[in-house]
Amino acid sequence: MFSPVFHGRLRGGGPACNLVRRFTCAPALEVNGTPRQRTPPGACDAHFHIFGPYDRFPLDTARPYTPPPATIPHDLSMAQKLRLTRAVVVQASVYGTDNAVTLDTGRA
Repeated sequence: MFSPVFHGRLRGGGPACNLVRRFTCAPALEVNGTPRQRTPPGACDAHFHIFGPYDRFPLDTARPYTPPPATIPHDLSMAQKLRLTRAVVVQASVYGTDNAVTLDTGRA
């Protein structure tokens, strides 16, 4: 969940585009137990991001927010508990044009 905090001014009394957005993000939640309903065969997580580890995959300096780590082992654990057999990794904007973390996820 994102909690926006805005600094600067949009219009009047200062530059029109002098708005800096900073977000704080809640960490990824652990999945405890199994769902009450059985996941259908071939179920897919259709959109997820991998964040980190930051020593290997540093974030873009111009990013609008800083997410807490959500690594491949965390996602694989969640997928296993939810009985998901497919997933689609999506490049996160906080990496800018550096696709290294997404490519690394595809190899896992």
